[in-house]
Amino acid sequence: MHACRQRRRPGLEKASFCAQDHSVYLTPDDLAFDAVHAANRKVTSSKGCICNDDVAADSDLRQLYDSADFRDFVRLVTGQEGLFPYADPLSSINIHYAARGQELGWHFDNSSFAITLLIQKPKAGSRFEYLKDLRCPEAAIPFTERRCPKMPA
Repeated sequence: MHACRQRRRPGLEKASFCAQDHSVYLTPDDLAFDAVHAANRKVTSSKGCICNDDVAADSDLRQLYDSADFRDFVRLVTGQEGLFPYADPLSSINIHYAARGQELGWHFDNSSFAITLLIQKPKAGSRFEYLKDLRCPEAAIPFTERRCPKMPA
């Protein structure tokens, strides 16, 4: 990871920075529910990001992502039958930058799982939260009956 960290710093000028409010589901407001319902409650994300197309082909991070050994390790850990490269040309690898006061708001990922590698320890603060098996299968439980009992207040 030290090599990834060293290569990360020069790329900061390629990062796109933004701030936005969004629901934890990353979906538009659902008018069937009030503003404090989990479907509509807003959290803030303010961060910088370098997308996949700006990650050098010879970078250590790209080599790790492309590694058959790493893919097999992730497949075994997640219990997936097979893993394939992400089709989105921007989203397969993202390098997330967060300066003091910036954050990646609490949310459900759009994919069935994500791999997060910490490549630089923060000087202070910061908290990475992961809640296992929090999602309900979409087909099994109607949206109006879903609950997020573990979601941070």
